[in-house]
Amino acid sequence: SDDWTDGIPNDREIIAVAEGLLMYFTKEQIRGLLESLRDAFPDGYLVCELMHPAMMKEDRHDTIKATKAKFGWGTESGHDLEALCGDFTLIRETSLSQEMKKYSLINKIAAVVIGNRNNRVAVFHWRASA
Repeated sequence: SDDWTDGIPNDREIIAVAEGLLMYFTKEQIRGLLESLRDAFPDGYLVCELMHPAMMKEDRHDTIKATKAKFGWGTESGHDLEALCGDFTLIRETSLSQEMKKYSLINKIAAVVIGNRNNRVAVFHWRASA
């Protein structure tokens, strides 16, 4: 159901934030979410966290080891998500490991080891066809 968007003004640009969320959805669920955003809001931005498939082993993550949570779909690039709904355009994608290497030696080492296989923050824009 798309009623979760009811009551949110749609007469201006919106910003939707999906941090720590999409990696638990299947590819089809993510497509449905993108289509819901596009259909409910004519113009907006999506800021989201994307997880690389190589990092989607539940036993690696302390935050979900003791739960029944399961990862759904990971992306090697924001372009993977962009392909799900052609109305979304990738504006920018930043690897968290590449960003964190600025702050300490251990993060520099981790960035070399992990490369761009870490989670990324991506920004997408969509606009309804006129």
